[in-house]
Amino acid sequence: MRLVLQLAAHFGRTRMARNGFTHLQRALRARGPVASLKSLHYRGKTSAAMVYDRQPIVDHLRGIDDDRLMGVMEIQGNGGGYFFLLTRASAWLGPQDS
Repeated sequence: MRLVLQLAAHFGRTRMARNGFTHLQRALRARGPVASLKSLHYRGKTSAAMVYDRQPIVDHLRGIDDDRLMGVMEIQGNGGGYFFLLTRASAWLGPQDS
């Protein structure tokens, strides 16, 4: 098993492996738009909404402050929603030295 892992680690650094992964990544990439951003009403207020093209899902987003968005994923036919919080990455990293 150890030999297999060593060979796999070495293969991952070869030109052949890099070319193969590049072609695989291109083949698996989404073609065309997969979601659009719209203004929709949700529970009496207008919010930004990400509407997915091929799935019955809408993510409604509202701002809490400059660094956070509250969201709810609404799935068509499912009575409730799944709530989530998005935080700006720079808020986690702290002030950046320039």
